[in-house]
Amino acid sequence: MRGEVDAATAPDLDELLAPRLVSKVRSLVIDLSRVRFLGAAGVHVLVRAALRAEHQGMSFRLVTGPRCVERALRAGGIRVEHLHASADGVVTLRADDIRLA
Repeated sequence: MRGEVDAATAPDLDELLAPRLVSKVRSLVIDLSRVRFLGAAGVHVLVRAALRAEHQGMSFRLVTGPRCVERALRAGGIRVEHLHASADGVVTLRADDIRLA
């Protein structure tokens, strides 16, 4: 994922995540390292996704990237154990073909 995740693009993120949150995948890592702005609507989608993943017994992790993204996630209530500096060693959701900007 790259660019901006705001009120205009958050529905795209939600649509991207929805099928993965009902799949048999046991671990989901979302790489936000190339996101340069994460607005409240994007944070809301990610908080809901984290709760759905937890309900499904799925491991849910976010690669935070820029400080502004990490600050937005923390302010939005994402639990610290969901935040990581790197996606090494885990399955990563790749959305390079979808530009959220």
